[in-house]
Amino acid sequence: MSTIKKILVADDDNFMRLSLKTVLEKENYTVITVNDGKEAVTAFKDHQPDCVLLDGLMPNVDGFTACREIRALKQGKAVPVLIVSGLSKAEIKSGYPDTRATGYISKPIDWLKMLKKIESL
Repeated sequence: MSTIKKILVADDDNFMRLSLKTVLEKENYTVITVNDGKEAVTAFKDHQPDCVLLDGLMPNVDGFTACREIRALKQGKAVPVLIVSGLSKAEIKSGYPDTRATGYISKPIDWLKMLKKIESL
């Protein structure tokens, strides 16, 4: 049984952010949404979420960089961080080898698979 109650979502695409928020709130998660990686790090510090979903490619600060910054925080070491990306796992691992993400969710998102992955954390 998952102990995740509060999820931070960072995506620069308004439709994707709203879609993630809607799907997650229907499953009774509290959802905080932000537009980029820089806002994600700030929101992480302010809200202490139980899980973080980061779009891999965003302007300003991308999700890979935000993941590294969250992991550098004392409270960010154990929180599950999932990268949501259209990139393949191989592309992510070769282009961003030190991300330290807990896992990956492929775009387009399989909503049921995503929810099961979050529930298993």
